[in-house]
Amino acid sequence: MIGVRLEVDATIITGAKTAIHNLLRCVEKSGLKVKDLVLIPLGAGQLTLSKDEKTMGAVMVDVGAGSTTLTVFEEGSIAATTTLPVGGDFVTNDIAYGLRTLTDQAEKVKLKYGCALIESAAPEVTFKVTRIGSNVDKEFTQEDLAAIIEPRVQEIFQLVRQEIKRLGYSELPGGYILTGGTMSMPGVLQVAQNELATSVRVAVPDFIGVRDPGYCSGVGILHNAIRNVRVRNTGGGNNSNSGNSKKPVNRAKQQSPVAASQESSQKPGFIERLKKMFSEFI
Repeated sequence: MIGVRLEVDATIITGAKTAIHNLLRCVEKSGLKVKDLVLIPLGAGQLTLSKDEKTMGAVMVDVGAGSTTLTVFEEGSIAATTTLPVGGDFVTNDIAYGLRTLTDQAEKVKLKYGCALIESAAPEVTFKVTRIGSNVDKEFTQEDLAAIIEPRVQEIFQLVRQEIKRLGYSELPGGYILTGGTMSMPGVLQVAQNELATSVRVAVPDFIGVRDPGYCSGVGILHNAIRNVRVRNTGGGNNSNSGNSKKPVNRAKQQSPVAASQESSQKPGFIERLKKMFSEFI
């Protein structure tokens, strides 16, 4: 077969140069070296979605704290990705406003007593919170809490459905795969099924100690990095496995006075150190 033209369909991921640069500098200042950058939906998708789901078409919904990331997989790769400015922190703020309490206390109540479906809430489960402007604790039931949470969760999935429809992927055989810490709340799956009207499941990493939807992104990035390291290590041919390869021997070498003087002369002076210090703020 002879060809004179090669074409490819690719998805180009772009990002703000300043934000990426600041992120790299923060990591490098901690003493670590950045080997590569991984797009979170790509890393999490390789872990949470099956091969058939990515081939037939599916949507991964990652509900974070301040935003919700939607990633459409089709024919084995990412077809589209977008972000909605709504997330789990909006639920916390609604609880703080509805119960008239502090945000920190609202977050604790959400994690311990949160339920996204009023029908599944237990009226006998009660808790107390300290109201703003008063030292008196007031008692609420889980039903009261669910009445605050359910409308916000419904809104999140309504926005997800509208955005996927706008992208032109309203009907995918793989359905929706939910990730993020908010997805571990009881009743979220039922609300998602009602609003999205298709197959929905919550993804959980199959590793001991991280079996929670909130760990999908972090574990997915690590899984992607480990896989790339294995590919690099196995791509070196048979030379690395040869039994005749010699191991380097470390021998202590005595440094001559001339070399020592040259090394000391190469050390940065006061002006160079001052320039380096100010360059960190540029």
